Amino acid sequence: MVTKWDVIVIGAGMAGLKAAHDIQQAGKSVLVLEAKNRIGGRIHTVHDFAPVPIELGGELIHTEQADTWELVHAHNIATYQQNEIGIMRGDKWVSLAQDNQDEDTVLHQLVNKAQKVGMPKANETMENYLLRLGMTSHDYPFSFRIIEYDTELFNRWDAQTLVQMAEDYADTDYGKTDYHVIGGQETLLNVLKTGLTIQLNAIVKQINWGKHGVTVKTESGIQYASQHLILTIPPLVLQKRDIQFVPDLPKRKWQAIDSFGRSDIVKVIFHFNKRLLPDSFGSILDEGGLPPIWWRSNNAYPECEGDVLVGWASADNARQLIAMSESDAIQTALDSLRKALRQDTIIPTQARLHHWNDDPFACGAYPYIKPGGGFAIVELAEPLQKVLFWAGAATSADFSTVHGAYASGKRVAQEVLQKG
Repeated sequence: MVTKWDVIVIGAGMAGLKAAHDIQQAGKSVLVLEAKNRIGGRIHTVHDFAPVPIELGGELIHTEQADTWELVHAHNIATYQQNEIGIMRGDKWVSLAQDNQDEDTVLHQLVNKAQKVGMPKANETMENYLLRLGMTSHDYPFSFRIIEYDTELFNRWDAQTLVQMAEDYADTDYGKTDYHVIGGQETLLNVLKTGLTIQLNAIVKQINWGKHGVTVKTESGIQYASQHLILTIPPLVLQKRDIQFVPDLPKRKWQAIDSFGRSDIVKVIFHFNKRLLPDSFGSILDEGGLPPIWWRSNNAYPECEGDVLVGWASADNARQLIAMSESDAIQTALDSLRKALRQDTIIPTQARLHHWNDDPFACGAYPYIKPGGGFAIVELAEPLQKVLFWAGAATSADFSTVHGAYASGKRVAQEVLQKG
């Protein structure tokens, strides 16, 4: 027996839930198929670690312009702003913003050089492009270093993509204002999932598609049919070719999918029974640390005594930790934090390490665009025969953010509704 729906959505992460929510609100029947045993994708709020919710995945609302604010405001969801970033200078903590007051001047000089040199070449890494502008890694301004701390090293990034991202972020406060959702990001997911039909543990193995519609077959042999299908599967998962498309996807679609690389990301989370971070700072940067970034996740929870601190490591920093045993990685992070805070005897009451590399339905946390893949985001988002539609953070210019996933779900819902 094949059940029929107007629209099927594969993936119950932020993008899939937003798309399904909007389409159902328009009066269409929608089925969401999710391979995991829970909703959320790479958003995963847990409550068994500390007196406050912690996020193993997406945690922050970046900027006051993020698309998710419309959901927050519409449902009166409480948030709080992350305090300034602190950095140790000499024997005291100072504001990172104050410490980098010449940032705008450096960036302005780079823009002037770029106008003379021209845009990056096809297949050029960001590292090579900056070398052509006369800048080595030792000279990077903080806004460049933070990209590497946050995602991936410039020797792997497609230069054209990063330059375009810089232009997109020029008029936003990205990197300057971050917000936490009180109760965790799952609060946003729970709003969107209300009333939806969601089938968990539904691992899709085959998609038959054509101008007359789609049939989706799961690992258990159950089949579902619809006129339109929305895929929010991460490109890193699609690269495994575990899902058979009949007929196969066009070559350029596969080229787009294969243009994404994996940024390794590790979170190390500690619960301490006393306050450790300077109260005036919500996070600290320890450029020699492993992890180099730490933030407090319990500012809005007065019932939580002490500190819940999250360490963030990406790229080579993350790969160092992943190569260790879990206990060694946690100990390395603790030693690094002790050194950064100049408190050699602090002991956490709880400790946890998490990354997404071993998750078969994520295959990593962030993607990045490999050299030559500057077309990938736009191409991945392009519908096929008005039947296959694509969403997910990788189809958004903000492809490493929750709000990018949300915006893609909103976009693809409109595309589907316009096609009938």
